[in-house]
Amino acid sequence: MMHFPLISAAVASLAATGAALPTTYTAAVDELIFDASISTFQNARETTTLQCNWSSEICWWWPGKPQAYDFRPICARHDFGYRNTKAQKRFTEAMKESIDLNFLTNVYDYCAQKAANERLPSVLDIELDDVIVGQEIPGVRRWGIAVSDLVAWLGPEEE
Repeated sequence: MMHFPLISAAVASLAATGAALPTTYTAAVDELIFDASISTFQNARETTTLQCNWSSEICWWWPGKPQAYDFRPICARHDFGYRNTKAQKRFTEAMKESIDLNFLTNVYDYCAQKAANERLPSVLDIELDDVIVGQEIPGVRRWGIAVSDLVAWLGPEEE
């Protein structure tokens, strides 16, 4: 059986951002999954001694970096959420849905920010138009979400 410390460098990493400090291992994991920025999560992943499962498939289903978009940190956080809530025996259908929704929100926010900052086309438009029209994204298929549902969730295209 794996034993986890309560607080460690991951919490120190969160403290450096001014975030409220979690008081338990479970709270630290939830903070890293749902509340910490992607950069804070990445910093914790690279520097922490918190005994979590940090392994990740890192977007095996979304090859390369389409139009310079790098989803690896977002995918790593999604994998972290699944693996660590399972290890804590808290991986329920509701938790899965929360982690998946957080992942989609992270992807959407990242794409919108990157497109605005670098004047790039939306990677979701590129992928949907050029690669997967009428199909499901393989990684999203794993969650039972069709591309049409993903597009509907992300909202209508702006003209």
